[in-house]
Amino acid sequence: MNNRTIPTVVAILLAATMAAGCSADYTSSAAGRAEEALDIALRTWHRGEAAKKLKEKSIEMIDPDWNLGSKLVGFLLAGTETAGGKQRCTVSLAIQDGAGNPLDKAVTYEITVQDKIFIRRVVPGTGVK
Repeated sequence: MNNRTIPTVVAILLAATMAAGCSADYTSSAAGRAEEALDIALRTWHRGEAAKKLKEKSIEMIDPDWNLGSKLVGFLLAGTETAGGKQRCTVSLAIQDGAGNPLDKAVTYEITVQDKIFIRRVVPGTGVK
């Protein structure tokens, strides 16, 4: 495999995992609601829809790659932990930037569960973006 093939293979595997049904059995707990909201938000991005579509579900998500117009090719939720009353979810993202370049990223989202759910991507060393 050459260097251009590896990101493509990763993207295909992530997309296949998602298509195969990586949905979780969500509960009414804060962690379950956070994971469910993040899954909804990432699926919305994956379908190519705008983040404002999430307002219908009382979800607000801020992700710099989505805001810049990058395409989400695939994703895999890797785990959730509670920190300071907020949920932190680790996710592997397969992204295609505006120039068509594939990018694979491991990111963390901080999720606040209230009447409305707020999702923000954590930027290492600075807290939340």
